[in-house]
Amino acid sequence: MASGAGDALLNSFILLCFAVIGTIPYLVPVVVLAIAVVMNAVFALLIGTGFSKRWSDPSLTGMQIFAGCVTTLLAILLAPQIVYMFLLNLFVLLSFGSLYFSRQAFFLTWLLLSACLGICLWAVRDHLGIQVTNTAEWVLLWLVVVLSLGRFVNINTKVSRLRASLSEKNKALAAQATRDDLTGLWNRRKFMQSLQDEIEQANRTGHRFTVAIIDVDHFKKINDTFGHLTGDAVLKEISQILSDTCRSVDSIGRYGGEEFTLLMPDTKTAQAIVALERMRRMVEQHNWSHMAAGMRVTISIGTVEWQPAYPLPLLLGKADAALYRAKAGGRNQLRVA
Repeated sequence: MASGAGDALLNSFILLCFAVIGTIPYLVPVVVLAIAVVMNAVFALLIGTGFSKRWSDPSLTGMQIFAGCVTTLLAILLAPQIVYMFLLNLFVLLSFGSLYFSRQAFFLTWLLLSACLGICLWAVRDHLGIQVTNTAEWVLLWLVVVLSLGRFVNINTKVSRLRASLSEKNKALAAQATRDDLTGLWNRRKFMQSLQDEIEQANRTGHRFTVAIIDVDHFKKINDTFGHLTGDAVLKEISQILSDTCRSVDSIGRYGGEEFTLLMPDTKTAQAIVALERMRRMVEQHNWSHMAAGMRVTISIGTVEWQPAYPLPLLLGKADAALYRAKAGGRNQLRVA
């Protein structure tokens, strides 16, 4: 918006300078500035009120480029003596599209603009500031402008695709930085960061939450008996079971090896026990025969409810101690710190 308003003011000032030296009537800069003021006010209202958020392009970039092109074509009709200025402005307007337009949008814009430009240039062909003595020269002038715009649009399309590709790569890199490669769950670093944030919030608000550490029982035996590829498949399937069982507000991560961590906001011990027992039973009752005949997989769980002033190491230490008791007690069970 600020860039569009700045361009409008700059163009109006240049038009005023042309009017001062007698090249064009004073009416031209007045009309162009008035149109620009009205359009910018409309766009500012749509964006400022949040009304534009219901559309796919909340910044209304495409509509602003369209409005700018319409204003430029109108200016050609009003002041054909300085048509070269407006032709150059079209390139400036289309350059904004490189950040937002798709290839199809650029192509359609080019077709529509070429047709409208041809009509405008033909309408004022006898008054153009560029010497055009016959129809053939007019056609060539139009072709030069249209082809130049076409090449410009093609370059902008490539820039737009490159930008989209870089954006996707950046998203992928960001996901890799926070996700475990095997399971797709949060990695240890991301989980610890989320847990620390939850602790800080709890210290401010006093809201309780629960943390659990989940361990796959006898996982080394699974690897030794069925192979590491099967072991990886077991971890992936368990991560899916846990993800499907926990709430959307819960955060689950791979703590390392065959251990998973679960953060349950606004959850006290009694509620956590119900949810964690459901997870334990889901894993125990899951049909693992499609991986290997006779395979049986269970999990042990240690959980702790956050208490005021519990730092992160103490919180995880208590959950880990509870997990140790679950494993020492025979595995496939839940213990509370």
